[in-house]
Amino acid sequence: MKTKHMLYVAVGCALAASAVPTFSGLPTAGRLKWCHKIPSQLGPNAELRLLPNSWNGTSWAWAQSKPAPEHVGKPSKGFEQLKSLVGEWEGNSGSGMISRVSYQIASGGTALLERLKTGDESEMLTVYTPDGDRLAVTHFCSAGNQPQMRTAPISGEVKQLSFSFVRATNLASLSEGHMDHLVVTLQGKDHFTQEWTWSQEGKTKTEAIHFTRKN
Repeated sequence: MKTKHMLYVAVGCALAASAVPTFSGLPTAGRLKWCHKIPSQLGPNAELRLLPNSWNGTSWAWAQSKPAPEHVGKPSKGFEQLKSLVGEWEGNSGSGMISRVSYQIASGGTALLERLKTGDESEMLTVYTPDGDRLAVTHFCSAGNQPQMRTAPISGEVKQLSFSFVRATNLASLSEGHMDHLVVTLQGKDHFTQEWTWSQEGKTKTEAIHFTRKN
């Protein structure tokens, strides 16, 4: 969520005890005598705000709203490729169940949010984020744990992203069931494949889902 930073510039306003104007929703017990112009260094979105004053308890200043700075960082090549998945997809796996997945950009362009629902199973969320020259993923599994995985360093364009297990929250032991590996294979603008590997009690099972773009 963006926040506003307020820059206050005192302008030496004096108040006279007469009319009761309201500026920015703040009633005062006086009116401005010689404070009617926005200072030249402020933009058109400046607002007049009432500030405390040591000599009479009331003074005015112009407040300039400034949006919080956007995220600045070195673009991640792998993340830029993943952003091409934004939209809605439908796929199927060897189990015969239909899977539907959607992607949207989140957190000011710094994360890719995936919503995956297969058959009658609960919807699961997965969040992809840049991690230096790697990509990281946190999977919010319906099993109740949250595996975190990441790729090897990425130096250029790739068609396949392989995420290996790093750690998990709410997982007492690695013998408990959890997602241990994820491979995303990009196959042009309208097709891609996910391969999820489930690990439990030392045994693994991989399921591939082949998706086609719906919009």
